[in-house]
Amino acid sequence: MSTATWTNPAPLRGVPMSTPVTEAVQRARLVAAGPRVRDLPRTRDVDTATDARAVAALAPHGRFAAQLARRAAMAHR
Repeated sequence: MSTATWTNPAPLRGVPMSTPVTEAVQRARLVAAGPRVRDLPRTRDVDTATDARAVAALAPHGRFAAQLARRAAMAHR
């Protein structure tokens, strides 16, 4: 889902994160609030370091992978 052109944060507050119902709850709240809602391709959730490494591997030359590499380098100093 994309909310890039809408700035009302109220429907976003209190949505359970990282659960099997997060998307459905968020979508229902946004639709009820009135903005146009459209579905985007699913992406992987990042909750752990293992998740972060898996996402970085999907786009090894992207900003996420670069930031993860910088943080890893700083942690090993």
